[in-house]
This record gives sequence, structure tokens and C-alpha cells, in this order.
Amino acid sequence: MTGKFFTMDEANSLIPHLEEAFGRLFGMQEELASVNMDIKDLFDIWGNELLDVRNLDNFLYLERMRKKDMLMGAMKNEVAKMQALGIEIKDLKNGLVDFLHDSNGEVVFLCWRRGESRVQYWHPVESGFSGRRRIEELGMLRL
Repeated sequence: MTGKFFTMDEANSLIPHLEEAFGRLFGMQEELASVNMDIKDLFDIWGNELLDVRNLDNFLYLERMRKKDMLMGAMKNEVAKMQALGIEIKDLKNGLVDFLHDSNGEVVFLCWRRGESRVQYWHPVESGFSGRRRIEELGMLRL
């Protein structure tokens, strides 16, 4: 398997950064949901007439579309910065991240979810979140 491998200490050192990044992402997701609701409301009121530049709310629609594009670009950029760290984002909605790890010759994932203070779980590469096991099962001395 290719990718960046992490020690437990390396993975845990990224937790504060990941918490901040997911906080920004979740904030942008909330803002995007609001913008999408505004766009939906405008279409519910005007239908396709909203697209006519002479429509009273066309300017508001265009502004909301620009905001939507900006937010989507910022979210993609935030995810790209996180992935550049070598992590694997498994679930954006829940802030679920895996770190490749070599456990005495066996490749596994160290598993972290937003809100956890440190990496506390691992799972085999073949399984996902449902296969999470306590980190102590790896036989690590330092947590």
C-alpha cells in the first residue's frame, strides 16, 4: 500500500489542526446550506423568470450563486490542504479520518473522528468504521 505512514505521535500531533480544519469546513457547510435554501426560495417564488436579468431578484440570485461557487471552492481547497498532510478523509460529514500505520509489519489504519481528543481506535485496511477496535489491541506502549 502506498501513502504516508504515521506513527501514533505523528497522527496525534495533527489532531488540533484537523479539529480546526473540520470546524472551518462545517462552518462553510452550514453557510452553503443557507445559500442553497435562499436559491431554492428564489426559484420557488419566481421559477425560471428569476434567470431574466430584468427580474427584480436576478441580482440577488446571481450574488447567491457567486457565494455558492466561492464556498464550494473554499471547501475543496480546505479538503485538499488536509489531504496534502497524507491523511485519508473517510467521511466529511462526520469528520472521520484514517492514518496509514505499520503495526509490526501489518498495515492498518489509525482511526480518528472529530471530537475525539486523540487517536483511540484502529482498524484493518480492509474494514471500515464498523471494524474499529481500541488502540490498545495493537499492543502500543505509548498512547
